[in-house]
Amino acid sequence: MKLAGDSAEGAIASLAGVPMEQMPGGEDFLKRFRERFGEPEVYSPYGYDATRVLVAAMLQADSTEPVKYLPTLANIKHAGVTSPEISYDEHGDFANGGVTVYQVRQGKWEVMQTIE
Repeated sequence: MKLAGDSAEGAIASLAGVPMEQMPGGEDFLKRFRERFGEPEVYSPYGYDATRVLVAAMLQADSTEPVKYLPTLANIKHAGVTSPEISYDEHGDFANGGVTVYQVRQGKWEVMQTIE
């Protein structure tokens, strides 16, 4: 937006996921993240959840060997920061994903709509 200046006004873009304030654990995550690291990047809560889900699968499988924990990961259901249930469909895709559409208004990205 800095480069586009006033020309950015009205621009529309989409981003995978939901805004932090719509995440079930977003507020707590944001507070804890800021205290330790400063401002989070857009995908920080997703990286956090991905790591936690992978560790949970390894613990359930009692192994760090992919051949042993991947079947557990494929069938896991895990409550996370970004979703009350992180799980995957039969193709390995995230089953509960969302997309948010933003528009530039007065020089800032504002949520137009979130599709879950």
